[in-house]
Amino acid sequence: MRIRTQIALTTALILAALAVMTLSSLYQQRVRLELANRQEKIHQMVQEAQELSILSSELLLYPSARVQAQWRLRRNAFSRLLEEQQSWLDQSGGELIADVTDEYLQLGKLFRQMEKLAPFADDVAGDALLRARLATQMLSRSRQLSALLQEFDALERAFGFAKLRRVGKRILVANFLAFGLVASLLLLLWFNLTRQLADLRRGFERVADGELDHRVNHVCRDEFGELARGFDRMTEQVACQTRRLQASQKELASINRELEQKGGRAHGRVGSGECRTGAGSAPTVRCRSGIGPNRTSAHLEKVGGQREP
Repeated sequence: MRIRTQIALTTALILAALAVMTLSSLYQQRVRLELANRQEKIHQMVQEAQELSILSSELLLYPSARVQAQWRLRRNAFSRLLEEQQSWLDQSGGELIADVTDEYLQLGKLFRQMEKLAPFADDVAGDALLRARLATQMLSRSRQLSALLQEFDALERAFGFAKLRRVGKRILVANFLAFGLVASLLLLLWFNLTRQLADLRRGFERVADGELDHRVNHVCRDEFGELARGFDRMTEQVACQTRRLQASQKELASINRELEQKGGRAHGRVGSGECRTGAGSAPTVRCRSGIGPNRTSAHLEKVGGQREP
């Protein structure tokens, strides 16, 4: 695999790991927002149940159409909140939500019975007594509803913290795996590059020290492999040229020795006096031993000058 491809693949995997980390963080943030919204809704339901309990006590102590209208408004608001949270039946506290729903339905039935009574201005003794009894039952139901919601709030907080811990652990594991993958890829790429560079460096150093027979022999099909094969070809050419130069030097040395040997023999003949001035009737001049080459040459020139007339 070529270096460019390795770097591109490593970069893509690093980006993928960063994307996984980012998505994990976004998922954790979304879970936190959902749990916070859920806690807020439960807190609103608890407040509405407490308001219903207060209004139920006012209906018992100070019955009036105004208090009854306020109770109706609070009931409608609580009903909307409860309908929005029906999905909780399949999650934590499902039984408590079922109990809350049952208490709310019983509370609504009592309130409808109260609404069927005569108006407060025309209230008779029997209606007043029945109204007080219904208000007492509504107060008891509303208090029970408030207690159930507070219990559900505490349970929901524990469930939310446990879910956040589970999500945090999963995100931590995912981030650790992504980081480990990125670190492993970077280490692998670093080891691959440094190992090949070290091989080439050792090859250059050994060739620089005179080991022209050394070869890198890199088999990878990447840029380092091409560089190593080019280095081996260059080293082979340098070795061939060196061998040729060494052979030429040996041949020149042999020729030089032969010339020196021939020159030595010629110098020995001249030194022994075996020199002649010419051929035919020319007088022969014998040189005594001990006469050097310069004196012999001068004597030959003198003899030759005497023969010219």
